Amino acid sequence: MVKDKRKSLGRSGEDRACEFLESRGYKIIERNFRLRQGEVDIIAEKDEIIFFVEVKTRHEGEGIEFYSQKQRSRLMNMAEAYLAGKNIDKQASISVLSIKGNPDAEFQIELLHDNF
Repeated sequence: MVKDKRKSLGRSGEDRACEFLESRGYKIIERNFRLRQGEVDIIAEKDEIIFFVEVKTRHEGEGIEFYSQKQRSRLMNMAEAYLAGKNIDKQASISVLSIKGNPDAEFQIELLHDNF
């Protein structure tokens, strides 16, 4: 039951994240892209830059600060594998999008980019 609630919160957060990004001119390329190392929540493009976005949805408490160095490293490895596998030669960014509150009601969004 708790796992289903958490999954539902995450899915709702990712939906809001896509809406947020699209409203700012990002084109969503893929959602929930999986490799054996894990999953990238959102892959988007804007201004010839590919963004690999980790979405952190919390009712309250930590958001971006909850994103660890280990998670960043895993996401960077997955981004490199994605770019190489698709033969894409563009600048990329590891990004974290934090949603605090209820994504179906009132919430705040914070976006942080870490280009590489």
